[in-house]
This record gives sequence, C-alpha cells and structure tokens, in this order.
Amino acid sequence: ASISSATGLSGDNNHLRVIADHIRAAAFLIMDGISPGNEGRGYVLRRIIRRALRHGYDLGIESPFFYQIVDPLTAEMSKAYPSLEQKNEYIKRIILMEEERFSTTLSQGMKLLEKQINSNPGEILSGEFVFKLYDTYGFPVDLTADIAKVNDLEIDKLGFDQAMDRQKQRSKAGGRFSQSEVKKIDHQLQTDFLGYGQLENSSKVIGIIKDEMTDEIVEGESGQIILEKTSFYAESGGQVGDIGTIQSSNGVFEVTDTQHSGNAHIHLG
Repeated sequence: ASISSATGLSGDNNHLRVIADHIRAAAFLIMDGISPGNEGRGYVLRRIIRRALRHGYDLGIESPFFYQIVDPLTAEMSKAYPSLEQKNEYIKRIILMEEERFSTTLSQGMKLLEKQINSNPGEILSGEFVFKLYDTYGFPVDLTADIAKVNDLEIDKLGFDQAMDRQKQRSKAGGRFSQSEVKKIDHQLQTDFLGYGQLENSSKVIGIIKDEMTDEIVEGESGQIILEKTSFYAESGGQVGDIGTIQSSNGVFEVTDTQHSGNAHIHLG
C-alpha cells in the first residue's frame, strides 16, 4: 500500500517489487552512515537509488517519489530497527537530494536511449553512443547496460573504454583551464556553498570563463560560471559534482559538472 500511494499504482507489478526491495536496501545503507558517491558502498547506494528511479520512470512517474516510501518502511520495521525512526528525516533528505540531482539526467538520457534502442538494427549499442550519454548527459554506464539487457541488447564496452581514453587524453592535453586562469580564480574569487539542505538559491554571477575571463557566454558556447553563492556540490571525495541549470532573465545555462578551484565552485556547461 505504501508504494501504491507513492506511485499511484497497485497490483502485481515487477517494477513495484524492485522499488520495494531497493527502498529497504537504500534506507539501511544510509542508516549505516553511507552517502551516495562514486566509490565503494557509496557507489552501491547510488546504483540502488538510481535503478529504483529508472523503474519509476518506466511506470510514468516524473516527480520525486522514492523518498516518500521511507515513512511506511519506518512504520513497518522501526520496532526491530529503532535507528530507522531516529534517522527517518535524514534518510528521506539524502534520497530526495539524489532524486533531484538525477531527475534531469534520467529524463534526458532515457529519451535518447529509447530512441536509439528503437532505431538500432543490431544487437549492440555503440561505444560512442554510450559514451555520449555518459559524458554529455551524465547517464551512468551501468544503467545503460541494465536497460540494454532488458531490451536484449549489449553495449560496446570496449568502444566506450576507447572513447573514454580519448577524452582523458584531450583533457590532459588541453586542461579545463590554463594555469594562469586557475591562479586568477584561486586568488580573487570565492563561492559560498550553501550545503546539502538547499537545492535552489538566488545568487550573483562573479565570474564567467571561456578560454579566459569574459563578460558573457552566448547560445551554443561552452564555458564556466562562478557564483557568489551556490547549492551545487563540487566533485570531491568520490562524489560527482552536481548538474542542473542556472537561470537568469537572459537565458538558461545547462550545468554538466561542478568542480573546485581554490575557494571557488566552477559550474561547467
């Protein structure tokens, strides 16, 4: 009943069973002090949450739902596991933040992936396509592989690895910033990180970078934006940088990654 109320669906449904299994696993990992990340148990937790969200997507759910199942899980199991009740709000907050962070990525990636699967005449998704999903949209490779398997397809892992190697070589050759620009950012600009409890905020742009510091980024250009205050988490400790959007009266900047540079948060897009 708890999952039905969160999803609006009921009955004997494989997607609902997967979601039920995954909320238990996710809640207990978070209860043990694990946060979503890119390494170890943090990566396991991230995969569990994102796989559940993908099943929600398959059910037509477009708004955050997974965190809502924590309350009924707590009601059912807190007698045996009192820490579930003690950490209930914290568990919900961690799951909701991961849902918010992944929602845009999931929607964009799934649409492209579904289109590619429907038009793919072979039994393998090309490594270049899988890498594009990963590099441009932040769509996890393991999730692409899971969805491909459900559709009786495989991914070209070797082709993906080769595309990844080429990207690493390009990064080494060019770098995200010239050394002089990094020094300029380190010494002059500082971003106030607002923490995990705030997913949106208003702020002032204090720096714009293309090949060097500039006054604007126009449509179709890539660049980096530095804000006075931000709720975007910068990559650190095995956890990926946040993605999302920065909006102003003049347009929308799609953030594909967030990185540290000295005391500044660099929003790349």
